[in-house]
Amino acid sequence: NKRINDLGKVDDTLWLGSFEGLNYLDQYDIQKVHKVKNFSHHIKKLISWNDKLWIATHNNGIFLKVKGRYFQINKEGNGLYSNTIVNLYAENDSTLWAVTLKGISKIIVQKDYSFKVNNYLTQEYLLNNRLHSITKFLDNYWVTTDNGIIRFNPNLENKSETIPIMHLLSIVHSETVQGDEKHIELNYDQNDITFNYVAINFRGHENIRYYFKID
Repeated sequence: NKRINDLGKVDDTLWLGSFEGLNYLDQYDIQKVHKVKNFSHHIKKLISWNDKLWIATHNNGIFLKVKGRYFQINKEGNGLYSNTIVNLYAENDSTLWAVTLKGISKIIVQKDYSFKVNNYLTQEYLLNNRLHSITKFLDNYWVTTDNGIIRFNPNLENKSETIPIMHLLSIVHSETVQGDEKHIELNYDQNDITFNYVAINFRGHENIRYYFKID
């Protein structure tokens, strides 16, 4: 597949992102970058900013190229909400916005090229989960979707602090089923316990974690 998805110019080099990975133009010949792990994946977007090249991939997060060094930003290592990147927007030299399959991520580049990632989930902030691009205009961010454009300002959005409702159905210990009694006393050797419960929350339900305190 010879399709080129995007271009970026850094260090007097023209870089090309394709379905087969990262390439660069050598005179009039296209050369493939082989030395960087995971660059064999589909590259969707390139953003050049000063001496930096941001590289968005289809399923492997984002790479930052700085003077011959490559830094990866992904879900597993940095908390990026999704490794499928739809688009990128460089706000300034240290702030990048990534439009992902699951929502929007704000990436702050530290001096040592570590990354701080803040995720803004589509369930919490946006009306449509098919996002395409983001840019800043005046004091707001504007996001394009399949259903038009949305004004987005993370500083003004209020996250819900309401604790999700949970209904305890039963407690099983030592093959004995208890109901939802308020007070249950167990011996020290009755330590094989299962809690059966139902809890529903439609706002960011993937990130809900439940903790139980046993006295």
